[in-house]
Amino acid sequence: MNARIYPANLKNFTHIQALISKSARMLQSQYYKQSEIETALELVSGIEELIAAGSFLVAEYEKKIIGCGGWAIDVAEP
Repeated sequence: MNARIYPANLKNFTHIQALISKSARMLQSQYYKQSEIETALELVSGIEELIAAGSFLVAEYEKKIIGCGGWAIDVAEP
């Protein structure tokens, strides 16, 4: 399998949201109550800003987004 990895753009946003929701519900279900997962998903934010900054990537295989992730550098002083 050769996935294509590239910087996300806003047209990927709905697919990214769906992937994050699906993976959280599937992977966390044996550790958390469904209500806790849903609450956590409501708190997911900042993806648009990471996309705009060029610090959010997607992995695509056969024209489907199969993975995503991003990073932010916190330069706040202690």
